[in-house]
Amino acid sequence: MAIWLNYSYHNFDNWAKLLPQYVFLLDHDDTITKFDHDHILEHVNDGKLEMMLAATSSDVYFEDSLLRKINLEAFPYQMQLKFAQMDIQNDVSRNKRIIELFNTFFDIDYENVLDTYCKECNREVAKKTYLAHDKWRYNDIFKAAGLFTWFVLTLLQEKWYTKEATAFQRFLHTDLSLTHIPWISGNTKYDGNKVIVEVWNNTYTTLFHELTHAINRFFRVQYYKDDVICYDNLTKTNEWLANFVAYHLLDAFVSEDVDAINEISLSPVFFSMYIDIYATTREFWSHDRKHNFDLIYQELQKFEGDLLTDQKASFYYERFYKFFHYDQHMYFYPKEVMYYLWYHGILDLFNSSQDKWDLLIQCLLSKVCL
Repeated sequence: MAIWLNYSYHNFDNWAKLLPQYVFLLDHDDTITKFDHDHILEHVNDGKLEMMLAATSSDVYFEDSLLRKINLEAFPYQMQLKFAQMDIQNDVSRNKRIIELFNTFFDIDYENVLDTYCKECNREVAKKTYLAHDKWRYNDIFKAAGLFTWFVLTLLQEKWYTKEATAFQRFLHTDLSLTHIPWISGNTKYDGNKVIVEVWNNTYTTLFHELTHAINRFFRVQYYKDDVICYDNLTKTNEWLANFVAYHLLDAFVSEDVDAINEISLSPVFFSMYIDIYATTREFWSHDRKHNFDLIYQELQKFEGDLLTDQKASFYYERFYKFFHYDQHMYFYPKEVMYYLWYHGILDLFNSSQDKWDLLIQCLLSKVCL
């Protein structure tokens, strides 16, 4: 599989942190144990890994050559500072170069998107939206997921997507795994053809969000394969679609009312936890890393309540500073912006549609380029 941008660090006992994508590249040329700390460190120190990233011949291993360039620019922060634990200084010019590469990759102006959001977002409205949906909780994950999958299956059958409906049913019985795990709110990951949905907070919106990813991924990668119209890679997952489905169709799922699609509210809903934390961090940031961690912890607690742990807060802290140095506050991992980016485009798309049933199916099947 080609190398993409991934989320999670592998943590070693000595506090070293590793982004697996660097190992994937090294493993193409030097077979290693996946997380053999000493072997990887050897090739950080001897320059081999950096030279591989610098070589244009390595482009063949990446989904996009821009990803190789991002990893190369971030090498001093990710592999020398956070993995090898060297004393690497923050470099503003490097940060700007990384952001420019992200802007090109995502086709956005990251600074403009974040500044616009920070000026427009009513954080009290965001909090009320979260609290309102936080009340919708389930006791049985399989019954709750059944509401969602019944809804999607009904749409496929009603619109005569008979082959897709059959494949979807087979996927539900053989390749979808639902897991309740005390970790981040929700996560969807892949193991071969298996799609594994992990949730913790037992809210319908989190589960429906992750199931949207699971279904979208199944049809895009496993069912249509090379025939899919819009191949959205694992980095550019449609977070805005997942949030639209989870928030705007919640009532329809829970009440098992397919006809309600035609009556859904298409007024904007503020829902992004991450980007609100970015805004606060920019306002109250300091050069004290403990202060910044505590700031992020306090913001997460507003959303997570008693589900928040030090380990989970550390996970998000590292996630926000991914590809960048800890000693700055203007640059963060742009993937999180995807929870907000183009959300209004989804609303416009459904507002202009004469057949919202079919449009929803087309989005889930990856037949609409979002």
